[in-house]
Amino acid sequence: KLVEYAATGKRIVNISSLASDSSTDFLGSYPAALCLQDQGAVPSAGQVLEFAAFCGNRSRDDIDASVLEDFLRPFSLQVVARRYGSLLA
Repeated sequence: KLVEYAATGKRIVNISSLASDSSTDFLGSYPAALCLQDQGAVPSAGQVLEFAAFCGNRSRDDIDASVLEDFLRPFSLQVVARRYGSLLA
């Protein structure tokens, strides 16, 4: 599902409950993502400031098409099919 979200080129706020969450790893190089970890309580002041800055940063609104294409390339149908095919060979 995250690949589909990323394909929109829009901002993504990811809140995970695990320190080693796969979605955080995936979004690590996505240029319009903010990953926060739920620590089981109200958000910290730092998390609130980070979220506010992320939402207020209008430069994240338009991801360059070539950057988005490069990010998504490893998850294209052709690449995924090729990887599965090599597992079966």
